[in-house]
Amino acid sequence: MNSLKPLVLEGFLIAEGNLYRLGPKAFRLAADVSSAWSLPRTLRGYISSLAAHSQETAALAVMDFEMRRFVYIDAIESPQPVRYASRIGMSGPLYATAAGRVLLAYQPQDFQDSFIDNAKLTPITPQTNTDRAMLRRQLAEVREQGYWLSIGEAVAGSAAVAAPVFGPDGAILAALSLGAPQERLEKNRDAYVRAVIRTARHASGLPD
Repeated sequence: MNSLKPLVLEGFLIAEGNLYRLGPKAFRLAADVSSAWSLPRTLRGYISSLAAHSQETAALAVMDFEMRRFVYIDAIESPQPVRYASRIGMSGPLYATAAGRVLLAYQPQDFQDSFIDNAKLTPITPQTNTDRAMLRRQLAEVREQGYWLSIGEAVAGSAAVAAPVFGPDGAILAALSLGAPQERLEKNRDAYVRAVIRTARHASGLPD
């Protein structure tokens, strides 16, 4: 039973003699997971609308705090033969993607500082930013403009734009993203950015 002691110390289990029962942190974790994975049902209409309007891949990403990465919890792929690939359960780095940067930009400052100071900013493509000072500036820019556009940073030849979806308390719930081949996204850049921002605001219960 010594292997359970760390879980007791962390509050995930409560020891009662030789028996254990779930502690408050276990219930809190279950609530958080349930809340995150119920988002697709709540926001599916917005994701579908963005995908149908743009004919590109639309996806919803949330933060995986343990891995410090984002994970897609819903995705609708483009019907076009050449498309941006997103699948439910796929994850990606926070520092080199549109969805990742958006999710990171709206976290508490101490979380951002810890991530920037400790993350291994590995170059994935020649376009990947690995400069910590620049990443800080990029996160500030995300908050200022309300979205982020990433071109060729995680996958060469692809691009994505993402915007935050907020809950009633103003905290970020998810990042809504639109992905496309780089050439197609750059050609439709302004229209795609507007569509993502508008859809994310509607999903947040905010006006245009």
